[in-house]
Amino acid sequence: MIQKYFGGVGKIYIRKKSGTAYYNINSLKDIIKYVIPHLDNWELVSKKKADYILFREVVILMSKKEHLSNSGIAKIISLKASLNLGLKG
Repeated sequence: MIQKYFGGVGKIYIRKKSGTAYYNINSLKDIIKYVIPHLDNWELVSKKKADYILFREVVILMSKKEHLSNSGIAKIISLKASLNLGLKG
């Protein structure tokens, strides 16, 4: 159902040991087209919001192909270092 909601993109995997399912979208184009607009419309709360802001910034940098330069990679590494820590407000 979630895969259909996001236009049929991505894959659903099931971990055999735990029986846990997870949904994965790897395509930058699909993340920009489906995931970013969804998360922009449905605001996250708490630390998840801070992580999303950082994730979104990385996606924007990659969409501008900044990840192909040394300075762009440095920006992405800096943003990644802050993931899962929350932003200081």
